[in-house]
Amino acid sequence: MAFRFYDLGPRGIVIHDPKQREAARFTYTLEADWRSNAIKGPSRDLQELASGNRFPMALLGKGRVFVNLDALVALEEGKDAPGTTVGTNGSEEHQIILFEGGQFFSVAPKPEPAIPEGFEQDAGVLVNRGAVVAAIPGGNLPIGTWCVLVNLAQLARS
Repeated sequence: MAFRFYDLGPRGIVIHDPKQREAARFTYTLEADWRSNAIKGPSRDLQELASGNRFPMALLGKGRVFVNLDALVALEEGKDAPGTTVGTNGSEEHQIILFEGGQFFSVAPKPEPAIPEGFEQDAGVLVNRGAVVAAIPGGNLPIGTWCVLVNLAQLARS
């Protein structure tokens, strides 16, 4: 079966990382997977970034990125229930920290699973246009989303 963005779910995360080998520049994390990595005791800095939905994305340094899903107004509701597994405190290097509904979650970018080359579709267009974070809309109708794009390349330029 061919790869489809629809299968990721509206809050699945697509990560573009130009530092990865060519075939793995676009990887993904399913919503169910990132929800299982809740952050216990987030730092005050993370809590401040999340307050008021002011910042959809911020570079935290040391390869760490903050993404506020609540600040993405076009984002469709998630399909998976919030996880109960307690993960890290959000201080590891090379991670994406997601915020949603008062909770923080950790995603460690890794080269697998990769989106097959040629299937990056809308994510590839947004990366070429310089998007940093975006809710990728689904289908031909302007409602709902297929996933969320996090472009690490643009943050490296900051």
